[in-house]
This record gives sequence, C-alpha cells and structure tokens, in this order.
Amino acid sequence: MSRLGPRLLLSYILASLAAAVSGMAAAFFVPADIYQGLMLKVMYPPPGATLQQMDATLAAAIAQAVSLHVALSLLVAIIVSVVIAAYVSRQISRALAQVTGIARQLAHGDFEKRIPAADIREIAELGQDINSLAASLEESERRRSLAVASVGHELRTPVTALRAYCDGIRDGIVDLSPEVLERMSRSIARLERMAGDLAALGGAEAQSHAELMLEEVDALEALKASYDAARMVFASRGVDLVLGDADVAGVYVRADAARLGEVLDNLLANSLAHTPKGTRVILSAAAHPREVEFAVRDEGHGISPEDLPHIMEPFYRGEGASGGRTPRAGMGLGLAISERLVRAMGGRIMIDSPGRDLGTSASVFLPRTLR
Repeated sequence: MSRLGPRLLLSYILASLAAAVSGMAAAFFVPADIYQGLMLKVMYPPPGATLQQMDATLAAAIAQAVSLHVALSLLVAIIVSVVIAAYVSRQISRALAQVTGIARQLAHGDFEKRIPAADIREIAELGQDINSLAASLEESERRRSLAVASVGHELRTPVTALRAYCDGIRDGIVDLSPEVLERMSRSIARLERMAGDLAALGGAEAQSHAELMLEEVDALEALKASYDAARMVFASRGVDLVLGDADVAGVYVRADAARLGEVLDNLLANSLAHTPKGTRVILSAAAHPREVEFAVRDEGHGISPEDLPHIMEPFYRGEGASGGRTPRAGMGLGLAISERLVRAMGGRIMIDSPGRDLGTSASVFLPRTLR
C-alpha cells in the first residue's frame, strides 16, 4: 500500500464503512434508558387517550428513536471520516511540503540539499528525480567553477606578459625589437588558441545530428588523410607516426568527414604531447560487424588510474602518470571536444591505459554503413 492511488481508495472505503459500522455501534452503545423512556410513552399512554392519540404517540416515539439513531450514526461517521482524511492528507501534504521546500532551496542555488525517502511511492520517485537533478546541478556548478578558474589561470600568463611588454615599451624600458614583437605575437596566438578551444567546446556541446553533415565516409580515406596531415609534425618532434593495420578497404562509416578528421587530429595531437622522442604512435582502423574502430595507440607516459575516469571532463588535465614530465599545455579541452563530437555522430570513444609508462590507447567507434 505504498502508492498514492490505493491509499486514497482505502481512505474512501474506510470512510464509507465507518457510517455502516457506526450505525451498528449506535444500537449497542446508546443508553438503554433513552429507548426505554420512549417505549414507556407508548405502553402507558395518558388516561383517556384515544386510539388516534396512541398511534400518534407511537409514531412520534419511533421517529424520535430513528432520528436519534441516524444522528448518532452520522456523527460517528463524520468523526471517523475526518480522522482518516486528516491522517492521509497530513501524510501527503507533509511529504509534498518537504519536496517543495527543498525544490525552492535548489532554485536559490543550494544544490547540496537532498529529499529524504518518502513512504508514498509517487512522492518518493519525485524526490529521487529531484535529487538526481540536484546532483546534476551540483556537478554542473562544480564544473562551471572549475572552468572559470581554469580559464582565468590560463589567461593570466599571456595577458600578464602582454601587459608587461606594453608597460615596458610605454615607459621606455623595453625596445620595440623584432624579438619583443615575436614574443608578444606568441602570447596573442596563445590567447587565440584558447578562444578557439572554448568556441569549439561550445559548438560541440550544442552539436546535434541535424547540424552535422552526416554522410557515407570512406574509412580508409579518412584514416590516410589524418595520417598524411600529421606525419610531418610527428617527424619534427622525433616521434614516429606509423600507419598500422587498416583492414577497412571499401568500408564506410556514417559520419561528418570534417568532424571525424578533427577528432582524429585531436587524438593524434594528444598522443604527440605525451609521447617522448624516439618512440612511436600507431594509427590504425578495424572493421567490426556494426562499427568501425579508429585507434590511436602510443608508447608515451600513459594515464594514471586516478586520472583515467576524468580525462573526458572539460579543463581536466591530470598528470599523475607523467609525473609532471610532460608540460601541461592547452586547456584540457581536446578529449572533451572529441567525445562530444563522436557522440553527436552516433558513436562512442574509449580511452585506456595500463598505467605509468605503458602508453595510451584511444579508440573511436562509429556506425558502419553496410552496402
């Protein structure tokens, strides 16, 4: 009897039974002398009373007895009904008031509040939904605060450098030489990259299937295009980019070709940033019955177990496995953007790392188009 509907139905049934039970109870609990007084009027009429007067006295006595019985029954029924209704309504109103109060606190930004479990199933389910919403809002607020702090921290360095150069040039302390202009240009380029990353993240968050140019994309061509675009950059860093197994000839995926290239470029850039010289990164693809897997596997510093569950979060840049050996470049948005783009294309992305110095594997799974 934990659901609201059966409880209300039970209260109606009990209220109805109360009238019948109270009527029966009245016959047993009304003092006998009341009925006895009425019967005496009938059995011992006044001297000289006519038959009509005796009939009238009997009718009045019966009517009085019935009225007394009905009044008592109604009184008991009303009392019992009010008690039952008050009990049920108090339970419901108390639970709803608790939900309403906490919902108002959530509306004012207190996302730590939670609704305790109720014994009415519908209200308990409503409370669980609101608690889930509160947890989501709390996590969103945490990420927003982290994002603001991260953006502020990242912007501080180039802005401070530009301010220092501008002040120095204005005060005559720094000469406006080509070297100074180059340093200022690098700071401006860094600001532009940050703005681009933030814009890309916002676009990936808002991306939908309707906004993507989903079409049949040749998996092998997409793989080779990313390989050709990145191999010279890898070579300049002393890292060998290898085109591994690519048994996807004649295999097509349903994707946005430009977005797929962006995702693979992000994964390759991420591997390059965490792979030391003299090692290699393998770019490969494999066809599965319903999906095509694009994989990037490196021999870099790997990802520590404590960082692995969070690497898809925006602005998260763990360095547990690298031990600080790899500079914390960028804003930690590459994997977050890639994950959202892959999801918008109907696929999924998986990141795995055995641990420190054991490399990282990133796999993108996209729906396969069967011809």
